[in-house]
Amino acid sequence: MIKSECIEFNGIKFRRYPDSPYFSHRHYYSPNAAARGRGIQALHQEIWKAHYGPIPAGHHIHHYDGNALNNAIENLVCVPAKWHNAHHGHDPKKLAWLRKHAAEMRAAAPAWHSSPEGLEWHRQHGKEVFVDRPTVDAICEQCGGPYTCRDMDAHRARFCSNRCRAAWRRATRADDVERACLVCGKQFPSNRYEGTEHCSRKCAAVTAQRKRELVPRVQGRYTRLMGRLI
Repeated sequence: MIKSECIEFNGIKFRRYPDSPYFSHRHYYSPNAAARGRGIQALHQEIWKAHYGPIPAGHHIHHYDGNALNNAIENLVCVPAKWHNAHHGHDPKKLAWLRKHAAEMRAAAPAWHSSPEGLEWHRQHGKEVFVDRPTVDAICEQCGGPYTCRDMDAHRARFCSNRCRAAWRRATRADDVERACLVCGKQFPSNRYEGTEHCSRKCAAVTAQRKRELVPRVQGRYTRLMGRLI
């Protein structure tokens, strides 16, 4: 299991990962994806906002003593982003090393993500994302009944069940495509997931009759062929 540290602030859990290869994951406490979707920022930013309000545009929250783990309000200062970037800037040699290191990490990332360690990280991360995701009430577009879904799914969850979703697609003919009838060649709408080949029962009966007439002929040919071989 991936080691993490958790701090709760204003009812929201923030985590950092001391053993992470990424600086920001090691030094900053961050909320889960659901909270970030609601506009929640890192712990030090949320603490500053709780005391002074929204962070002005073009400004960052800086740790005065240089310790990113010291999130006491007395240690947090709102500074211009330009100054903050210059303060934490890198010399050309280090910047070149960072770019080279980033390129190496990008090349190695696919192998790590598919490794047992990477897959375990994704499993744990997926569980953590769902831990604090609140639910919202919604109305099904097909049956009109109430149902509950995760807040991040509310913008795309329109039905209370797969059954209602399938019923809506059939009723609205959302999956219809144009096909040509095997008998008369007429174009007709048909569900893309169904094997309908005829525009009407009449045409389907024609194909069925042809198959019935074909069977005796095939059987006769088979009998004559076997007679010759014998």
